[in-house]
Amino acid sequence: MKKVALELIKTGKSNPDRIDSLGYTALIYACQYVMKKVALELIKTGKSNPDHIDIFGSTSLIWACNNKMKKVALELIKTGHANPEQVDNYGFTSLICACEKGMKEVAYELVQIGAFTINDLMSLKPEWVTK
Repeated sequence: MKKVALELIKTGKSNPDRIDSLGYTALIYACQYVMKKVALELIKTGKSNPDHIDIFGSTSLIWACNNKMKKVALELIKTGHANPEQVDNYGFTSLICACEKGMKEVAYELVQIGAFTINDLMSLKPEWVTK
């Protein structure tokens, strides 16, 4: 499957932002299923929207952090197009995921670009906190 995905990216004959029934794009899928080479190629092309939000409220950056994809997460941050403040349906952000997974360098970079801190999130008082 990875070979096919890489070939489609190289040929440019597919739409990387096509959305499936779960709201996944090729980049979200690659980050969710830990396909590092595919994710990095999609980021490199610049044709994938890193801020697309799936039905769980997650972005490719949240999935990359949740799955310990350090290089992918750092590339997404480097592009300047990945939203570090997205809060998914369960109250998680890329910063929370990076911290939970022990990804210190990613967490540091997220804070440098203005990611919500834990204090910021608690001030939002999402529904899940008040239950």
